[in-house]
Amino acid sequence: MPDESIGQPQRSEEAARSIDRWTVRGLGGRLGINARAIQIALGVLWILDAALQFQPAMWRSSFVTQMVLPNAHGQPAPIAWVITNVGHFILPDAGVWNFLFGALQLGIGVGLLFRRTVRPALLVSFVWCFLVWWVGEGFGLLLTGRASPLTGAPGAVILYAVIGALVWPGARASEAGDEDRAGIGSSAAASGPLGGAAALAAWGAVWVGSAIVWLLPANRARGALSSTFSNAAAGEPHWYAQFLSSFAGHFTSVGTQSVWVLAIASLVIGVGPLLVSRPTAFLVLGAALELVLWVTGQAFGGILNGMSTDPNIAPLVVLLAVAMLPTVVPVRASVRTPVAAMLRWNRPTTWGIGAGIAATLLLSATYPVAASSLASTSAPAPAHVTAAPAMSGMSM
Repeated sequence: MPDESIGQPQRSEEAARSIDRWTVRGLGGRLGINARAIQIALGVLWILDAALQFQPAMWRSSFVTQMVLPNAHGQPAPIAWVITNVGHFILPDAGVWNFLFGALQLGIGVGLLFRRTVRPALLVSFVWCFLVWWVGEGFGLLLTGRASPLTGAPGAVILYAVIGALVWPGARASEAGDEDRAGIGSSAAASGPLGGAAALAAWGAVWVGSAIVWLLPANRARGALSSTFSNAAAGEPHWYAQFLSSFAGHFTSVGTQSVWVLAIASLVIGVGPLLVSRPTAFLVLGAALELVLWVTGQAFGGILNGMSTDPNIAPLVVLLAVAMLPTVVPVRASVRTPVAAMLRWNRPTTWGIGAGIAATLLLSATYPVAASSLASTSAPAPAHVTAAPAMSGMSM
């Protein structure tokens, strides 16, 4: 009986030569992006969060009253009940809890810097991220009707978990063929057990979800965009607050139109990588747009005013884009696109997902703007709104 193992190296070499014939080196390959680099970058962000958690303002009761309890406002009753009770539980010993929260985040970050502790660090981070997303971010305010990508929806902390899952150290997900090893399939985000499909799903969820959220009535209200920029200036250094206030003035009369432009741009960025086999342009465009939002509506996550526990969602979206940069891309346009692969896998499910997204976009875009929303844009923002640029972040 012939030894099949003898032929395996030869077949691997033939497959590699076959891939080389129809691919070229992508941006991710030229930059040397791999899963380990993403793990280290994620660890650095966790350490930054820990440093922000140890700021002087976080040791006082205002940490709870201004950054945790306001997340209960407008939430469904069970979610609000949990946030309120957890907030009141930690309020008497806010300083002690703050130390524990910061130490935990520091431990996660340091754990990600060393290969042997990556897995336990990621496991702890998954649990912590869910708890913080619930209590510290109120699920990104998505269930309140006043979430906005401009202030960090759907919340930074959920992307810590998503990126961590994508670069989980382990065997690469099996691919259908050689062509799937190009494009997103060759990226660092596809190197873990979840594969490239999960990375595309995460990117689409962030950006298509942003398009839906942009079109919510609260964001389409006259003056809503300008008010958000103005609110972001609260507590910032004078020079930066002046810039944000000036920037807000440009959207006083064109805010609604601008929201539509942002929604369409978000939809294109989210769907684009599914329609092409060379998605780098959409990833770069998404990272660039998110950085613009970070400088404006997110106010750098509030890290300049001493009341932020993370840099908000923008650095995480940029890190996700970097993780998804292909190391190799196909040289011919005939290579099957991700959406074609989805249709081949399960046509009814693919069409069902598309129809569901379209219906949600339509509902969000056509739901009438309440008169109270129109009035609120000209009224002073309550405390829980002024804290929105930081999205409370890792505050728990």
